[in-house]
Amino acid sequence: MANLSEPTHFSVREDGNRKGLVLIHGFHGDAHQTFGMLPAFLAGTRRLYDWDIHCFGYPTGLAPDLAGVWAADPDLTLLAGYLDRKLALPPFKGYDALALIAHSMGGLIVQRGLLDGSFAPRTQQVLLFGTPSAGLRKARLGQWIKRQARDMVAGGEFITKLRADWTKRYGAGGPSGFCTVAGLRDDFVRAESSQEPFSASCRDYVAGNHLEMVKPRDAGADITILLIERLGGELAGRAAIRSTAPGAAPLPLRLERYARVIEELQMKAASQGYHVLNDEQVVDLALALEMTGRQAEAITILESVHTRSSELTGVLAGRRKRLWLADPEGSKSDGESAYTLYLAAFERAKSEKRPQQAFYNGINVAFLTLTLREDEPGAATTAEEVLAYCSLGPPSDKWRLATEGEAHLYLRHQAQALARYAAALATEPDPREVDSMHQQALFVVRALGDEPTEVALRSLFGGA
Repeated sequence: MANLSEPTHFSVREDGNRKGLVLIHGFHGDAHQTFGMLPAFLAGTRRLYDWDIHCFGYPTGLAPDLAGVWAADPDLTLLAGYLDRKLALPPFKGYDALALIAHSMGGLIVQRGLLDGSFAPRTQQVLLFGTPSAGLRKARLGQWIKRQARDMVAGGEFITKLRADWTKRYGAGGPSGFCTVAGLRDDFVRAESSQEPFSASCRDYVAGNHLEMVKPRDAGADITILLIERLGGELAGRAAIRSTAPGAAPLPLRLERYARVIEELQMKAASQGYHVLNDEQVVDLALALEMTGRQAEAITILESVHTRSSELTGVLAGRRKRLWLADPEGSKSDGESAYTLYLAAFERAKSEKRPQQAFYNGINVAFLTLTLREDEPGAATTAEEVLAYCSLGPPSDKWRLATEGEAHLYLRHQAQALARYAAALATEPDPREVDSMHQQALFVVRALGDEPTEVALRSLFGGA
């Protein structure tokens, strides 16, 4: 069994307050890295000065679990008991009120702990960000080697019992201050898993994908504002606006800027069609639609105009790729569509002698050749071609460097890959760009079964 007695949390602020805010990471997460600058942004907010702030961690690693081996990661029921035990000890024992902010799998641990543990009466706020409360179909891919992945399987023993016990205790709601939050571009845990087990009154939304949603770029990010509104005692600030889509649910005011973009650009296109918008406007409109939960509409618009440039074809391919990654078992047609679109954009960019478009679309062809078609030699061949086009781009461009890093992964050139990723990080990309580079790299090395390089990548990006 994993050793759960070692300290796995750190305090951001511990001033003897009567209220404690606890941030809890998810699968393969880390108490120090998952939330980025969020703890600092919260600590610096005057309205939250009466909250102590802690980041709580637990064992969740990369190596396969082998029954009886001491280093195996504990299952979620055991981790729920661990959380309950730690919250009954200093420094958490002294808090009259707790706010639990959990990401991804951490939200499953919190739910089980609320049902089985003793901390529910003290819990004033519970916010679950991107938590697969209804389970994940994709988790089946790892259920035989990771107990934590097994527990996240939709229809599996853990999820089935959790939902039955929760409904018996809370119905479609939750304890005091309960809220389940979906990232509007979260394709790892989609809204039907994170939100549909709960009533509409318990739901909220923030911008970002599965990683970005809890790692804000600045103090004005959606998650920061949401937490300040809820924990600072001014929930009236969470009024909503009506989306421009007929019959759509209200949107939080945090998303008003996207509603304005949609209204402006759709009005411009209303009489003559979307071809009157330039490429940048089409991309802006598609992004705004995605950020307000209207992914299908964004795809429809891109499909109507994508043939006019390799950029738009690549953007459409990216939408299809994300749909496939969200559900590899059920959305293979989206993966095949993404592959076809990326390949067409790659060939067009090559013929038009546009190296940056060539290496962007080409590296995605390599990615899908490996992960969708399971053709490692084909991916390596494309990666060689991508490297040739990278050499024609600006030498210090962060995306050229990251693309070169990824290309070397397909070629199993570990040292070269790590060197190029390190060079990309040296350009100081913003946190969301770092997460994008890291996530794609992890997908590749996991598809290759290259655990040593995965460990090295996590170390490299963990210090970014």
